[in-house]
Amino acid sequence: MMTELQQLGEDAAKLAAIPVWPLPDDDITDALHAAHRLEQTAMLLQARLVHHATGRGIPTAQGYRSTTRWLAALLALDPHQARDLAEAATALHHPAIGQAVLDGRANLRQAAVIAATIDAIPADLALLNEPTHPADPDSTDPSTDPGSTDGTPRFTPDDVTRIIDEAERTMIEMAGRLPAYQLRRVGDRILTHIAPTWPTKPTKPPSPAKKPAPIADAV
Repeated sequence: MMTELQQLGEDAAKLAAIPVWPLPDDDITDALHAAHRLEQTAMLLQARLVHHATGRGIPTAQGYRSTTRWLAALLALDPHQARDLAEAATALHHPAIGQAVLDGRANLRQAAVIAATIDAIPADLALLNEPTHPADPDSTDPSTDPGSTDGTPRFTPDDVTRIIDEAERTMIEMAGRLPAYQLRRVGDRILTHIAPTWPTKPTKPPSPAKKPAPIADAV
């Protein structure tokens, strides 16, 4: 791998030195798209290496309290650059998101936003299913029922799987036309759509017993 990386680096350096002034306008924009995708592919390789380094405990073994600080020192990165790379590495435990970057359907910042949304879903649904106070078996008040009015949970495991898959697929599709900051807003709307009554620290389970509408309705 090191030999191939060295060769790629040399080839990329030669390509970067080629004069671009003779190129027509269309070729300039096409080359810019191609160069951007090449950059994202290289960044994906960096993210994969960081992912495995973190899993092996290399930053800790070298005396750093976080992967971000390790990257900042190792690669002489600004703090926000190191943080972005660490977040991108975290996103790679979702294979479909990593593949989307490799295919050119998302960049790494978008991938980190999508992964953050997906990772938030299970915890939120668990909170919705978990009672925060005992339900009164003689009460007909649905606000005292941690699930639906017939005693079943609002979300089943199949529901959770479907919601995660649909949210991931929807956000990857939207990455083709939305930058990361707008995609983050989509993620926020998806989470609100799934759990519309979820406060920061819930004091009681939500009263609606119906399951959420499709994710597409939120975006």
